[in-house]
Amino acid sequence: MHAIAAALSNAPAELRELIDALLAAPVTAEDLDNDPDTHQPSAKLAEFVGLRDRHPTNPTAGPSSAAAADLDHAVPFTAGGRTTRDNLTCVLRRWHLLKTHAGWTVHRAGRGWQWTSPTGRSYLTQPYDYRLGP
Repeated sequence: MHAIAAALSNAPAELRELIDALLAAPVTAEDLDNDPDTHQPSAKLAEFVGLRDRHPTNPTAGPSSAAAADLDHAVPFTAGGRTTRDNLTCVLRRWHLLKTHAGWTVHRAGRGWQWTSPTGRSYLTQPYDYRLGP
């Protein structure tokens, strides 16, 4: 427990502020995934996905902010995809359009996302690693 406290005290101010905000307003998984059959995610769920992803999860996204991205259903809502933590991710608008209209697919791969082009080429994106920093 002392190692965690030490790591938090040495963390960047931005991360400490995020942790303080999350601890001040605890949310459970049941709170986040409580309405999976509606298309529009709740504000709490959208905030969780943005904080979890930190950056867009599509290939070539780079270090841009998740706030600059669209919140997208990996399995489209119209195809039975649910509005839950495991089916939502942040993607840049171009990639959202490629997935929606150009035959790209995306699936959960562990903690990351597996993007597959219409020609079958795959790209694995991994979540932001908070231990490494920017």
